[in-house]
Amino acid sequence: MTTKTERLTTRVLERLTKELPEGGEVWDPDQTGYHVRAGKRGLSLRVSYYNRAGQRRVLTLGRYGIGNMTAAQARKDAGEVLAIVTQGGDPRAVLEEAKAEEKRRQQQTLRAYLDGPYTAYQNRKKDGAATLRRIRYAFADWLDKPMGSLTRADVERWQAQQEG
Repeated sequence: MTTKTERLTTRVLERLTKELPEGGEVWDPDQTGYHVRAGKRGLSLRVSYYNRAGQRRVLTLGRYGIGNMTAAQARKDAGEVLAIVTQGGDPRAVLEEAKAEEKRRQQQTLRAYLDGPYTAYQNRKKDGAATLRRIRYAFADWLDKPMGSLTRADVERWQAQQEG
């Protein structure tokens, strides 16, 4: 693994795409922590920093050349990340919290409710299994939607389809 220091510009990144061996890193001397690492899928633009607990954290900004990730955009994003770190924040922790919240939200689906507490409730009833089957059949399109995303308009639309 090689580690070098060089200002990360478009020209340098284009050259590094061809020359930098896998696992090699090049650090930008102008922005502390801003660096690029070569991998199997190309160059990964990253920022390395220490959080309040003194742990080294690395935040990947993106891959060079994929999407709209340019040298200028990565430098701008790195500056924003380092500004958050300077103010005592942990940008990677914020992203991890957002992912956890999204995962929690996705787990609150009609299917999860039917498979969990509602099944336990219906199992105590004489014809509970049939009730669960009817709900799954009638609301098949809604099973994997987060329950928080279902609106009154969705229910009215469903009702109109059933009546029409």
